[in-house]
Amino acid sequence: RRTRVGDFGLGGVAVSLAGYGDWDSVASMGSGFYMGNELSNAPTTGWLIGRWEANALGFWGRLTVSQFTNASASSQRSWFRTLVNGVWSAWREDYT
Repeated sequence: RRTRVGDFGLGGVAVSLAGYGDWDSVASMGSGFYMGNELSNAPTTGWLIGRWEANALGFWGRLTVSQFTNASASSQRSWFRTLVNGVWSAWREDYT
């Protein structure tokens, strides 16, 4: 099967994690863009939009999330963490 526009949030809207309730669930999904509000295992509360870069499903990857609000861009924050051999690291703020 070929990847289509919109698969995994690529070329379309980010995939909602509302049905999963947890940012950790991206570990079993393909690389892509995801979003959610008040999900567990998040670095903060509220709406977040994230990018999951999978190397091996369930074992290796990097998750980057950013606040997704109507606040000014200068006040929005971003965090990242890695999945190494199936174990998540702590969230670290990205100060770029």
